Amino acid sequence: YDRGYTLNQRNAPLIANAANAALELHKIDVAKVWIERATAEMRTDPRIMRERERYLFYKGDALQSAQWGYAVRKALPQDRHASG
Repeated sequence: YDRGYTLNQRNAPLIANAANAALELHKIDVAKVWIERATAEMRTDPRIMRERERYLFYKGDALQSAQWGYAVRKALPQDRHASG
């Protein structure tokens, strides 16, 4: 993911997938770094939003996680990983 990010820093799927990989490994701090790399316009991408929701959940911020979860659920109604 680092190599891909070096080549294209505006790739929302790459950032979302890198954050997902970090969360799957329970590396919450690494996931935070990836989520923070998303530009303002990328933050409305449902895949980035989904990983932000998951990050907040693992961080222990249930209220914000739920709020993001509802937004993600609306954007990705068929995604089984979207909570809400």
